[in-house]
Amino acid sequence: MNKKRVVFSPVTRLSGLLSVEAIIDKGVVKEANTSATLFRGFEWIMRGRHVTDAVYLTQRVCGICSLAHGAASSYLVDQVYDNDIPENAQYLRNIMFGADFLQNHIRHFYLFSIPDYAKMPDYPPFRGQNHADLRLDPKENQQMVEHYFEAAKAAQRSHEILALFGGKAPPQLSIWWCHCSTHS
Repeated sequence: MNKKRVVFSPVTRLSGLLSVEAIIDKGVVKEANTSATLFRGFEWIMRGRHVTDAVYLTQRVCGICSLAHGAASSYLVDQVYDNDIPENAQYLRNIMFGADFLQNHIRHFYLFSIPDYAKMPDYPPFRGQNHADLRLDPKENQQMVEHYFEAAKAAQRSHEILALFGGKAPPQLSIWWCHCSTHS
């Protein structure tokens, strides 16, 4: 029998735990199933609400990537109202989205993933760290720990840029600013 059951769990820490189970037969995935512990409920949140509420309500679904949800909703509202925003407004959106994208990736890679592979300092929040999958030599480990703390500062700076242009972070108040004056 060449069938093999492979389980990846957890796949990620963000947005709840996700598990994947696959059945592989002769090197080919024959079946794959996922399960997750988190229900976001975007559709339920928006029941009975005006479409423009999506820009602000969807940002509250995730504390890490709030602007991504708000931006997607804002672009939808632009289409619903056939709105052409000024070029400078789009630049502002791009700056905010870029800062959010940068801090999300820094957080995901360094702050959420590195502690799985590098031995962190023995003080909170690292005390009691699971050392089951440490895989770096001492020099690489020290470098990753240094990068971890530098990354925390870089993520903070990116978040500050987002707050500067967005009014606060999270959630941002101005991703959809131009609609407020043209549509009620």
